[in-house]
Amino acid sequence: MVWSLASIITLVVGVITLAMGGLALHVGRQRTRRSVAVLLLAVGVWNVAYAIELATADVMVARLVGGVVKYGAIGVVPPALLIFVLQFTRRTDLISRPLLLSLVVEPVWVVTMLALPATHELIRVYEEPLAPPTVPLIATGPLFWVHYWYVQALLLVAVGLLVVSLARLPRTAAPQVRLLLGAVSLPWLVNVVVIFRIGGLGRFDATSIACAVSAKVLLWSSERYSLFDVVPIARGLVIERMSDAILVLDDERTVIDLNPAAEKLVGRSRDTALGLPAGELMRAVPEVRALLDRVGTQPSRAELELASRDHGMLHFDAVASHLPSRATQATGYLLVLRDVTDRKRLDAELQRLAHFDTLTELPNRKLFMDRLSQALARARRDGTPLAVLFCDLDGFKRINDTLGHAQGDELLREIAARLQRRIRDGDTVARFGGDEYTVILSQLTRAGDAALVARKLLGELSTPIQLGGMSVQVTASIGIAIWPRDGDDLEALIRCADMAMYRAKALGPNELAFFTAAIGKNAATRHRLEDDLRRAIAEHTLDLAFQPQLAVDATGMSGDVLGIEALARWKHPELGTIPPATFIPLAEELGLMGEFGRWVLSRSCEQAARWRDQLHSRVPVAVNVSGRQLNPELLIHLDDALLDAHLDPSQLILELSEGTVASHGEHATDLIAAIRARGVRVALDDYGTGATSTMRLASLPLDVIKIDRSLVAGLAREHDRRASAVLDATINLAHDLGLLVIGEGVEQQVQQQRLGVLGCDAIQGHLVARPVPATELPDVLGSRVSR
Repeated sequence: MVWSLASIITLVVGVITLAMGGLALHVGRQRTRRSVAVLLLAVGVWNVAYAIELATADVMVARLVGGVVKYGAIGVVPPALLIFVLQFTRRTDLISRPLLLSLVVEPVWVVTMLALPATHELIRVYEEPLAPPTVPLIATGPLFWVHYWYVQALLLVAVGLLVVSLARLPRTAAPQVRLLLGAVSLPWLVNVVVIFRIGGLGRFDATSIACAVSAKVLLWSSERYSLFDVVPIARGLVIERMSDAILVLDDERTVIDLNPAAEKLVGRSRDTALGLPAGELMRAVPEVRALLDRVGTQPSRAELELASRDHGMLHFDAVASHLPSRATQATGYLLVLRDVTDRKRLDAELQRLAHFDTLTELPNRKLFMDRLSQALARARRDGTPLAVLFCDLDGFKRINDTLGHAQGDELLREIAARLQRRIRDGDTVARFGGDEYTVILSQLTRAGDAALVARKLLGELSTPIQLGGMSVQVTASIGIAIWPRDGDDLEALIRCADMAMYRAKALGPNELAFFTAAIGKNAATRHRLEDDLRRAIAEHTLDLAFQPQLAVDATGMSGDVLGIEALARWKHPELGTIPPATFIPLAEELGLMGEFGRWVLSRSCEQAARWRDQLHSRVPVAVNVSGRQLNPELLIHLDDALLDAHLDPSQLILELSEGTVASHGEHATDLIAAIRARGVRVALDDYGTGATSTMRLASLPLDVIKIDRSLVAGLAREHDRRASAVLDATINLAHDLGLLVIGEGVEQQVQQQRLGVLGCDAIQGHLVARPVPATELPDVLGSRVSR
């Protein structure tokens, strides 16, 4: 007898497993104690017998005895595993005396066949003795495969029952489920490798060691995890470390179980909380009663506002459902409460940012338009004049460039404060954009009163302002439009006030001007633009520029290009370059976005395919989709564009603005899902304008969100902690949802650095590169293109 390393390891594993089997008989869980012990003892005997078989490869008698004992132990393992699974999954009613007797027949038959000299070769045959420590080579007999497939069938039944039971467990039990399935699969896989001689194990049969590991994991799992214990379904959810508060209620709606998070919420220990009505415990009797009353075949959902002992009022997303019994009848309730207070606060902050300018705290363009709409409704009802003032600072760019952005921001804040001081409480002053401010003057006695207010505003603004130790003189130009003389809708009034403001600038600094018919003649330019735009779209004389999106992290820009956005450009033959902010809204008003959008999508796909072939680059191209395109025809156009360009869908990203998605509701959700089903990714553009709540964001099937430039702009201000806090929360939420985050409008180094520190994935803006024609993009990117 010669002991090799393999035989020693197998022997040690066997002895340890036998010891654990004996221990399991005395200290194991009552329900699975005996089956686990039998399983461990059988596996232990298997390993010891196999070790003897290995060590006595040159002693035929000892080897035969070891082999018989080994096969006897092997025959016990599958029945023991099956009984363990039935007990572990609470199917003990299936365990009967006939079942146990039938499970004994096959192992006894195999041992008998092996023990008899006349029949053992029907199961297996040893080759001639070899010098130790050579592993003996065994040839299988004709009846071996009957035994083999019988064992496999038993294992399959056991594993199948376990899988069916584990599949019914809640998602919170996933780690335990994976552990158990891995444990029962390990020896199976190892045995297949050995039997069919896959890999490099040679003659050594590691199945016994794999079974020992598996048996130990099953023992540990049955002791550690109460996956199928009382409070049958809910118990799996009551995980000690879950952040969600979970309460299990009986038919009378009193608490029969709760987890630590629920204890913390209600301010009671488990012992003092059990038996109390749920509504009374949470100090929200009507709300909880209404939630539970709505529970039917589907769970009931509600938002609850509950008082916390430590943190004041908290907001929760509550879900209540029935607990089915084995007879599938309701036996109680499961109440799950997820703390969404931070999300609610973030939603409120995003709503504030969506309606107020972060720099000046004035209403922004969106809120101004809403208030102007209300003011117009009152003016129509009362028949009193209304004025819109459009104010633009003279020479602000020069001041900003001379004194720096920080002083420029301070100037804008001071201007906002001065304008507010000079208007009535019922009127509105807003920051319309950049250095532009707009004012609504309601319930005027006569139109001329607007000029008096405008003069006061100009006088207030012309008072020197102290900035950085310097006295700065500021002048402005104000244009005035009057309802109903100059227009009957808000767009017309703003347009007229804007045109009047340019007339005031032409008159000189610190001037005002009313809109007049002469000024209105400039509207002819608009009509010309409409005709020319129709022609340009029909003849495909517009062009595309491309702007890269670069990866960023806390250390700076990595240089990797994550995407390239396609941007429409229009170079008018006589008027020169027309800004997208002018011709795209015009195309929407004229109903041209369908044809225009198809052209942009087709050209972008063609260009992406061209870069793929010429530069060997698979960087995706992002294409903007307007609200007018958000219909089922978009899918047809998308398929055609990809097919015509021979472009892989993964190289295309469609960008939908936050406002577009919000205005189209569930229709947008369905269309996005259909787009992604084609392999095309979807980005939510301009996120942070307040149109999408965090709960709505979580329900959208997205791949990317692009943070609006209005949020990114706040990072340029050194002490704007609010902007950083909102961006930090937004980026963390997006990453929790598995979304890539891109910051838009990055024009300063400080913005790039702070976005990188906050965990933003990529940035886009003039700091990275300005939009350029397709032919110039390779020169701009240089070696940055990811391959």
